[in-house]
Amino acid sequence: NGRYIGFHSSSSNLFSDNVELSEDQWHRYGTQVFVKDLQTDELFHVTNLDGWLGDGDIDEATPYAINSNGDLLFASDQKWSNDDNSYSDQGDVYLWTKADESLTLLTSNIEGEAKSLDARNAKFADNGNVLIEAYVWDYIDDQDHNVLIEANINNNTNQVLTSVEAGWGLSHIGETKDGHLIRRIGEGDDGNYEQLYYLGSDGELFQSEQLKSINDQAFALNTVGTDISLTAEGSAIGFISSSPLLDGFVETDRHAYIGYLNTGEIKLVDTDKDGNPVEYDGSLPEDERYP
Repeated sequence: NGRYIGFHSSSSNLFSDNVELSEDQWHRYGTQVFVKDLQTDELFHVTNLDGWLGDGDIDEATPYAINSNGDLLFASDQKWSNDDNSYSDQGDVYLWTKADESLTLLTSNIEGEAKSLDARNAKFADNGNVLIEAYVWDYIDDQDHNVLIEANINNNTNQVLTSVEAGWGLSHIGETKDGHLIRRIGEGDDGNYEQLYYLGSDGELFQSEQLKSINDQAFALNTVGTDISLTAEGSAIGFISSSPLLDGFVETDRHAYIGYLNTGEIKLVDTDKDGNPVEYDGSLPEDERYP
C-alpha cells in the first residue's frame, strides 16, 4: 500500500535513544535495519534490543520484504531474538512484527531439525506464510542443497517445498494459478543451463506445454538472460534474452520480452514507434551495448 519502507543503514543518528555505546564500539555496531511509516513519520529501529545478542560484529543485515501491516522480513548474521538457538554465522531470516515490535527467528531449524544455512531471499506468500530461499549445508546425505522453505508464522513451523543439490541455482519467481513459479539454474539433462518450472504439490518440478514453449524459445541454447519478473496476477513474465529463436535477434544484442504463461506466446517489448526491434550499436563496449 506504499505506507511502509524497510531499509538498512549504519547512520548512528537513526539509532534508538536507548542505544548506549562507547566510541570504540560504534564501528562494530554495523548496519542496522529500520522501518519508516510514511503516514505517521515514525521510524522504528528494528534491530535494537538494548544492544546486540550476538557477537556484535554485524556482517549482514538485509531487508527482504515488507507487507501492508509494516511487518518486515530481514536476514542477519546476528542474534535478534532471546530464544535464538541458531549456531551459524550466516544469514538467518527474522520476522519483525510492527504491532508489538517483536522479533521471531524463522530459520532456527528446518522441519524440526537444526541445520546450518545461509538465507538468500525471503518474501510474504499469498497465503500469509513466508517463503525463504536458503543454502543449507549437509541437507541430504551430507550434500549441500539450495532449498525453498515455507514458514508458518502463526506457529513458527516450516516445511521444505523443494530443493536441488548445490551447484544448481533455485529461486522463487512468484505465484500463479498453476502454482509457484520456480527458476532452476544449472546444466540439465538437455544441456540447457536454466529453465522455468511450476512446483507441484508433491514437491516435484514440472512444465506445462505453454511453459515448455517459453523455455524452449527463450532459455534454450544457454542464452544470456537476466532476472525474471512476474506480473501481479501471475499470468505473464518479463525477461531479457539473447536467444536466436526470438524476434529481434541480432548477434550482438539482447532484447526485453513478455512471455504469456497461459498461451506460451512471447512478445518483443523494446521496439521503436513503428514496431521494429531496437538496434543496439555493436561497436560500443559490451557493458554499454545491451538494454
